[in-house]
Amino acid sequence: QDGTNLIITESDGNPVTMPLSDLAGTGADTNTTNTSLSQDGTNLIITDSDGNTVTMPLSDLAGTGADTNTTNTSLSQDGTNLIITDSDGNTVTMPLSDLAGTGADTNTTNTTLATTATDLVLTDSDSNTVSVSLADIAAGVDTNTTNASLTQDGTNLILTDSDSNTVSIALADISTSYTAGNLINITGNTISKVNNIQVATVAASMSVDLASIPEGIYRFDMSTTNNITIAGVSNPVDGGVYNFHFVGASNGTVTLPNTFVKEDGTTTVGTLLVPTGQMLTFYYYQGTYYTMEQ
Repeated sequence: QDGTNLIITESDGNPVTMPLSDLAGTGADTNTTNTSLSQDGTNLIITDSDGNTVTMPLSDLAGTGADTNTTNTSLSQDGTNLIITDSDGNTVTMPLSDLAGTGADTNTTNTTLATTATDLVLTDSDSNTVSVSLADIAAGVDTNTTNASLTQDGTNLILTDSDSNTVSIALADISTSYTAGNLINITGNTISKVNNIQVATVAASMSVDLASIPEGIYRFDMSTTNNITIAGVSNPVDGGVYNFHFVGASNGTVTLPNTFVKEDGTTTVGTLLVPTGQMLTFYYYQGTYYTMEQ
């Protein structure tokens, strides 16, 4: 038809025409439209606006080369198009700009992530929620791996877990980030406090700084120097009580300053034999160090 006439062309190319107005006047339906296309498992069904239906067996369609085993396998986008790919590798695309113009939400953001007794719940700025079962999350979380060892290889500090996975940090990074402060202070042959406990490998002759605190334990590692002389002790507090603990010695000796006396207040202690683990306890009073254990 050309908008005015219905045109029938015969095999010789000759046309036969009939005015469409004549057809409309013969009871032709000009206002009924198809409204739905559905299937009931057996037939394809077309329904019009008057409720009339036309059916075709689905088996007939399947026999005309219809593809019944291809499925969609992925939904992706390349920055310009939305892409649907089927199991035969064929693709169908749609511009993302067309989707954005169809009412796509471009200003809703996630606002909270919370838990209920059973679910992890994500809520957006429109108060819509998406949830996932905490039990499903827990099923994929490692709950039985523990730290197994902490070692170093000369370059890195290495933490190894019970599954043999490792995490390491450069020893250089640790040393550069460490600030001595009051934790340790060894200057030359002078030992001072390490938060009231001092551990240091000693020299043959050394001094001890009591750091103006009323008590403290000073531990001497004598594993490399079996005989030492404590040349001086400084900054005691009057009435302060202190301990010198000697470890690593093999029947070593320690020579104390003349200000160290026995409990009688007059006998100089002098040189002590110090097997490993020997403890010397003393208190300072008005210029004298009174030893209580030797």
